[in-house]
Amino acid sequence: SVQSCVEESSVVVTAVPSSTFKLSSQWLQDHATIINVASEPNVDEDELRKLNNVTYFPQIGKVTVALLERNLIQLHQRYSS
Repeated sequence: SVQSCVEESSVVVTAVPSSTFKLSSQWLQDHATIINVASEPNVDEDELRKLNNVTYFPQIGKVTVALLERNLIQLHQRYSS
């Protein structure tokens, strides 16, 4: 499930292009890094501020998004067979 994956992750990348999706801050580990690549905020920033040592990147640039997509395609091509 999404919850179990997030609970085990020290780095979480959100990319849901919807204003209704919000990642639960209760699922995050202490010292986690959250990177939002969607145009909508996928987390409640006020909730994140209450957590211990969580690093949050609210937005990244278009070039970074393009490179992330390129890397995902390459990863799929290498390991999908």
